[in-house]
Amino acid sequence: MNVVAVNFKWSFELYMLKVENRAMNRLHNNIYNFNHNEKGRKKTKIYTQHRKYFKKM
Repeated sequence: MNVVAVNFKWSFELYMLKVENRAMNRLHNNIYNFNHNEKGRKKTKIYTQHRKYFKKM
């Protein structure tokens, strides 16, 4: 029982880290989009779409 609880806590912390990381990435992308010109923005959009697609696979 104890091992399961520890394991769950660890996986939950990992999950939280993942979510936090994703939020940071989104923020970074927004800043990147804001600072770059239209061409750079389009490139980033395509990249993020592809990344979403690869995550699903």
